[in-house]
Amino acid sequence: MDIARVSVLELGTQLLFAERLQLLPASEFSALKPLLMHVNCLLTLYRIYLSFVISDFALH
Repeated sequence: MDIARVSVLELGTQLLFAERLQLLPASEFSALKPLLMHVNCLLTLYRIYLSFVISDFALH
């Protein structure tokens, strides 16, 4: 889980730097930004779900 989250954050950082250095056109970056935000949100929800599953398992 954490590896996937770090990978998404690294990808977002690389895209941001590429856009700043004009290696990636701003239009392409702005098209990818919502996708990265949705993936990050899904990973966060999955992490919350796993924390509940693990804590529930620990109680039994």
